[in-house]
Amino acid sequence: MSGLGLNAVFSGVARPPMTAPSLRRWSAPRSILVVTDGRNEDMLLFHTMVQARQSNARVILGYLAGQGGEEEQRAAAERIQKRLQWVGIHCQSTILWSPAEESVPSLAARSGTDRVLIATHCEKLSGGLCPSNVTERVLPLLRVPACIIGNGVPPPPNGAEPAKRISLALSLQTKNEVALRFACELCREWNATLTVVHVFTPQERQETRLLRTPTAVSSELPDWIRRKTPISCPLQIAIRAGDPAREIVAHAAKTHQDLILMCSPGPVGAPGGHRAQVLRAVLSEAHCPVMVTGRCLEEVQGA
Repeated sequence: MSGLGLNAVFSGVARPPMTAPSLRRWSAPRSILVVTDGRNEDMLLFHTMVQARQSNARVILGYLAGQGGEEEQRAAAERIQKRLQWVGIHCQSTILWSPAEESVPSLAARSGTDRVLIATHCEKLSGGLCPSNVTERVLPLLRVPACIIGNGVPPPPNGAEPAKRISLALSLQTKNEVALRFACELCREWNATLTVVHVFTPQERQETRLLRTPTAVSSELPDWIRRKTPISCPLQIAIRAGDPAREIVAHAAKTHQDLILMCSPGPVGAPGGHRAQVLRAVLSEAHCPVMVTGRCLEEVQGA
């Protein structure tokens, strides 16, 4: 995640007409699709309540069909639905019988969902924890932001407010104008501080080491975010060096970040495997929720 000299890239990006309302809708969703297989139920409920209450969003509960009987799974879905309704959140539930990579994106599109929240269960493997199969299969297909709650994430304290410290993992090698706008919109909605985290990799050339300063990285960001315009937000710059995923997670833990924001891994089969690998590693180790921008964000960027 290195590379400077991109002012021309950022300044030359025109803002598509649909960007502002789209970013507003994704940061203050009117509807949230919550995907679960029934495990980690209490954790799922806590995080769902915090996010839904922020924008008074309705919740669509997508219960992934497992190995139990149909009656048992419907009862489990209805139990979660009633627990959310009991605390004043409008919720409807449905059983997702098809594979997750088919049913989740389809339901998100049909229901006009503005955000997807996925509670994952990570199995312990020889190399450590890995994201659930569901998450890996679904993320590249979603067009809206998805918030991943791994089983290493503790439930928020009672009465917890939305995230107050949000970090955006940013590579200056790619166009991130819209990702930055979304991060700022989300921070303004949640009254949070944004930290842009840039990781210099060990492979970078010797001469770029002198540019490893917050000032140098800040100079590569769009003018509007540095000038404190109405669409900007409180901003900090964090510089790390090493393995991107490890450094992103370490920074979040050390500074008690409430949310990590990362770019979409891209559509299935698309180039950019390194970005997908970094995201996979972050999802495996993060101790806070990870929000992943959807494909719509990249489509807006490319418009």
